[in-house]
Amino acid sequence: MALQFENPWLLLLILPIAIFIFYTTKNMIKMTYWKKTTTVILRCFIFLIIILLLSGFTVKLIASTTTTLFLIDTSDSIRQKKHGEYFIKEAIKYMEKKDEVGIINFGENYAVELMPDKNPSFSNVQTKINSSFTNLEKALIGAQSLMPWNHQKRIVILTDGRENVGDVLSQVKHMRSKGYIIDVYPLNSDVEEEVQLEGLYIPESVNLNEQFEIIVNIKSNVNTSAILKLYNDRLLTVQKQVMLNKGDNQFVFTDKAVNGGMVTYRVEILADADNLSQNNALSSYTFVKDKPKVLVVQDSEKASDVLVDMLKDQVNITVLNSKQVPSQLSELLKYDAFILTNVSADSLSDEFLNNLETAISHQGKGLLVTGGDNSYGPGGYYKTTLERILPVNMDIKPKEEEPDLALILVIDKSGSMSGGDFGISKIELAKEAAIRSTEVLDQDDTIGVIAFDDAYKWVVEPQKLVDLKSIQDAIGTIRTGGGTQILPPLQAAYDAIKELDAGLKHIILLTDGQAEKEGYEPLIEGLRKNGITLSTVAVGRSADLLLLKALAYGGRGRFYETDEFTDIPKIFAKEVFLAGKKYLTNRTFIPKLSAFSEIFKGIEAIPQLDGYVTTTPKATANVILKSDEDDPILVSWQYGLGRTVAWTSDVQGIWTHDWMSWEDSPKFWQNIVSWVIQQDLSKGYTIETKTEGQSGFITVKAEDEAFMTASEIKGTIVDPEGNKQEISLLPSAPGKYTGQFRNLKSGVYVVDITLQGSDGRSERISTGIIMPYSPEYDLLSGDNEALLEKIVFEGGGRFLDNPAQVFKSELPPVEGKMDPSHILYALLIILLMLEISLRRLNLRPEIWSRKLRSLFLKVSENEEQSYEIEEQSEKENKSTTTHKSKTSKNIKVVKQKRKNIHEKEKENIPAEQDPASHLSRLLDVKRKQKK
Repeated sequence: MALQFENPWLLLLILPIAIFIFYTTKNMIKMTYWKKTTTVILRCFIFLIIILLLSGFTVKLIASTTTTLFLIDTSDSIRQKKHGEYFIKEAIKYMEKKDEVGIINFGENYAVELMPDKNPSFSNVQTKINSSFTNLEKALIGAQSLMPWNHQKRIVILTDGRENVGDVLSQVKHMRSKGYIIDVYPLNSDVEEEVQLEGLYIPESVNLNEQFEIIVNIKSNVNTSAILKLYNDRLLTVQKQVMLNKGDNQFVFTDKAVNGGMVTYRVEILADADNLSQNNALSSYTFVKDKPKVLVVQDSEKASDVLVDMLKDQVNITVLNSKQVPSQLSELLKYDAFILTNVSADSLSDEFLNNLETAISHQGKGLLVTGGDNSYGPGGYYKTTLERILPVNMDIKPKEEEPDLALILVIDKSGSMSGGDFGISKIELAKEAAIRSTEVLDQDDTIGVIAFDDAYKWVVEPQKLVDLKSIQDAIGTIRTGGGTQILPPLQAAYDAIKELDAGLKHIILLTDGQAEKEGYEPLIEGLRKNGITLSTVAVGRSADLLLLKALAYGGRGRFYETDEFTDIPKIFAKEVFLAGKKYLTNRTFIPKLSAFSEIFKGIEAIPQLDGYVTTTPKATANVILKSDEDDPILVSWQYGLGRTVAWTSDVQGIWTHDWMSWEDSPKFWQNIVSWVIQQDLSKGYTIETKTEGQSGFITVKAEDEAFMTASEIKGTIVDPEGNKQEISLLPSAPGKYTGQFRNLKSGVYVVDITLQGSDGRSERISTGIIMPYSPEYDLLSGDNEALLEKIVFEGGGRFLDNPAQVFKSELPPVEGKMDPSHILYALLIILLMLEISLRRLNLRPEIWSRKLRSLFLKVSENEEQSYEIEEQSEKENKSTTTHKSKTSKNIKVVKQKRKNIHEKEKENIPAEQDPASHLSRLLDVKRKQKK
């Protein structure tokens, strides 16, 4: 034992305090000797205690007792429990006088078998624990709570080292830092003939009517025969005799999803050579989604009939034309994927395209676009939302030098063009379209603009785009007025453009009215003869559609009709873009597979194609198929949460006659649709399940504010036997709900939860908790010896071979500290009270001596009265010093009286005089003396 001080320099206060006490003692003149002495002693102790408390006084103790705790593993993986019990009984015989022994029994939990004792009595383990798991960490935590703090500490673990719950090494390191020594006595866990299921693997989700694989892995340490059983929703569907080889074995079954919802599977193995049955069954589940909903958009009747026929068994298909498609996001979210079959961007509203992008990028929907003369570049996808979504760009890279373009815009500025919608006139939109057209052209291209009514005027004479701003300013000066004559301005445009030196020559005519119906034949003939193309745009229903269609057909261009005046700029931009590009490739070739993709799973050979729309793949896209000239044919990529695929050939059989009649064509298209259709990635919540020991946990995290305000989430859980139970998930954090389920058996627990939103929406969540057999029964996996070696190394202990070794090791000394401050505080209070009482109260030792003698010796009442008289006399003696002799006589009288009283008590004769009268006489005597 030793004394320690945290602030030893404060002990220097003893000297000044001693001086202080010495000088204050001189002022105690009126105190009697015993009172002065007692006061000084009390003050010395009081100040000493205060100094000790301030200096952090502690007492250092060295442990003289050793406590050894045996932690015996009685979990199910231990085959020789009696061997561990025998080891402890034998080890106890080698205890020394300084030793104490305690015993803890453990598995998943622990129980105190024997409290630390110097004379332990143990024969075998009597306590009960959960033996289905091994938690060494929890056993060590229990040992710490049992170990006396001021003893040397030894832990002896008797285990096979098959830890499957907790983290024993972190606890060992912690205990080693606290002075524990941890020894290990390995219990033999050699496995005899054993067969166990290692895994049951099923897709997490499948589509209705989809075939999928069920993989069963089995491990055996012996060659043996066995019966393998597979259950579907507790119904036996497969039973077969199998031969198991020593080592790993795998068996694959095929099943088809015929019913929607949660489907559970259970596999069992019954082997001829096997000892443990708890590891012979495993369960899992898959979620069978109902047929996904796919929206097919087409503008040409029967354009997608062949494709729809190939997909109808896999998905529920809705076929609409571009004018019928819903544009609201809520309507689009009802579908899992979208297919655009040769649809132009002009035919789709901006609202639809913007919401389609949101549905794909934020809600995980899918998109497949197929080619044709109205898709990709020819379909006006350039710089539109569709181009942004797709994995290809419309601006193709020319394989040879691109010719320059001469473009003449012929724009109707008649009075009817002043009309419009929402305060924007048709002429203003036409001017905007013309200005946008100039932005698409290159500087080497030529632009000219004619505005006409019943006469025409060159707003922009044909010129190179050197001064773009002046050209655009000139276009902005167009004003409406007059009637409509088409042939003169169109003829003027032809006459001007045919003289220009350009590789490509194109005229765009825009009008909303009627005009002359004859006289165009020479013009059309001249256009064809000089390689000039003409496209026409009919704005509104008042336009002469037949005339404009005929002009476009004769001029080998394109005809556009729109009631949406806001589409005019898009149409012009598309036309200008197409005028200088060659998009359609007509050539027979066999595509080249350039990248791996799940789309070609199960497909070995592909047929030829006869053409495609030329595009350019984006940098991060996955080009799966290429043409013989390395142009993209099939391209995919991830767009936000969703997936999109570009198929640049068609599905109508124009370029794909052999492809669509190919025997693997249905599988090819089904694989594409399966790839773009994903799980519901964003429904306002996420759900997680996990198991720990025999407990299962479900956590729902609400991501939508509407689902964050519930006080609880209710649902049901169905156990492997089909028993249903109501459950509640309670909030554990804002928007987070958690439920825990204890004592789960091996199998699948099906959980159905209803999530109620504050906006009235509700979501039904179906999930499952897979509870495998306990890893305690996984006898053929894991390196338990390596764990035991780490425990010994980190715990500073030894591997024990026999019981005699247990108490032979040297343990580090345990130096404990005892903090006596609580004792000193109590003592300080008592001493302060005594010191104050001694100074303030008349405490004389002879008086206290008499009172004690009166209490214990039962002094008579008369004697007490005589004491009071004597005390009164002494007080008088202090107050008057001039009558000492008389007072002395009185004292003598009092003493004589007391003597007489004593003599009478000895003779057992009671005193005759009344004490009160005696006191009166004494007072009379004193008054006479004063006179």
